[in-house]
Amino acid sequence: MALDRTHLELLGALTEHPTLRAAAQSINLSPSAASRRLDDAERRVGVALTETIGRTLTLTAAGRYLADAARDADRRLADAELAARWLDRGETRPVRIGLGFHDAIPWALSTGQPIEIVRTTESGWPAALAAGTIDLVVDVGDAPATGPRLELATDRLVAVVPAGHPLATNGHGIDGPDLAPLPYFASAVEPRPGFEFEQLFRPSGSSPRNIVRVESAAITHDLVAAGRGVTVQPALAVPPRTDLAIVGLARSIEVRWWAYTTGSTEAADIATSLANALTARRNDRSRHDGPTAPLAGRRFSPRR
Repeated sequence: MALDRTHLELLGALTEHPTLRAAAQSINLSPSAASRRLDDAERRVGVALTETIGRTLTLTAAGRYLADAARDADRRLADAELAARWLDRGETRPVRIGLGFHDAIPWALSTGQPIEIVRTTESGWPAALAAGTIDLVVDVGDAPATGPRLELATDRLVAVVPAGHPLATNGHGIDGPDLAPLPYFASAVEPRPGFEFEQLFRPSGSSPRNIVRVESAAITHDLVAAGRGVTVQPALAVPPRTDLAIVGLARSIEVRWWAYTTGSTEAADIATSLANALTARRNDRSRHDGPTAPLAGRRFSPRR
């Protein structure tokens, strides 16, 4: 027999409270009623969902998995209820855009469509897209196949250093040993295939001595501008700022921007607008990095 929402509600409460009594009170249950509900849940699933460590009642791995799934289901149900009210009023549901590390790209979209910006993670957005909790996400480089993807732009990696830094005037291209002694900002400490750790640092026989993880491009730019360190980013990810210098690398590393979507027409329209915005930024970047071939504005259809 499957669990119902009352069982999942209790498991969710147990993630936030150390005792069954406190969890029961948070959802207006008596401790005895909560105990019976928990026993019933374990009978239905056939596995232990909690364990007692000292005086603390904690969820087992199975219990935590079910509690996490319940929270995701609640969010999806809340979204569906909100969408139903919009549809009843003849309104269009906003396109939910998953915003990960690249939160400094031009989000001033001109489609006129309602949007919502939902914070996500580099590892978590494929599951969110597959589950339907977001409609569109933008990423650089190849990612797990999860529905239609639209190519937005080709780009190249560049070094980003503080304006006035000695490396800012490097006319021969920055190599791995130039960056290795400096604090280095990265979105993750694990090297990502096809990016600077594989194609810049490894061939040069060097690597950053102090890697600082920052999961936001906008904050990374602020830290670099403040003289706290350096980074390597796709050129189009870096907005024009007088306190930042964008310098070419000694090794040319090409990357591609992609929009991953659920395949809706609305998401494709926003991806088209974003591609045009990236093209405009690319043309602006050419004044700083040298000439680059601009992309023409295009109308995209999903590629699976």
